[in-house]
Amino acid sequence: MQATVVQWLIEPQSLFQAGDVVAILEAMKMEHEVRATSAGRVVALHFAPGDLVNEGDLLLLSELTIDSKKEQSRVFNETIFPSAPAGLLTAFSGHLPRPDLRRVIDRHALTLDAHRPQAVAKRHAMGMRT
Repeated sequence: MQATVVQWLIEPQSLFQAGDVVAILEAMKMEHEVRATSAGRVVALHFAPGDLVNEGDLLLLSELTIDSKKEQSRVFNETIFPSAPAGLLTAFSGHLPRPDLRRVIDRHALTLDAHRPQAVAKRHAMGMRT
């Protein structure tokens, strides 16, 4: 859906935290807040207030404020997905996905074989695969 940039709440070189509102867009006569998914620093804004944007347009360029890959992995493991199994974390290594994905990963972790050994043993005893 198309939207109009109403206002930037940040400017180039400014720092922001995960969850901060960085822009307000207007679509279908409603204002929509654009929130940051992780902490960072604004490198460049690609649109000015009043510009029309389309779905998938890159609104701004930012960089993570986490200095190293090791620190990035630590933040990912400890704050974003603390209870996710290691196998799932390696698929995301080096990336900091949206915090709301934590609930999805946590729910999925309960269905993995490692978290239900009795069910796995029962199925194997009946000659079935898991």
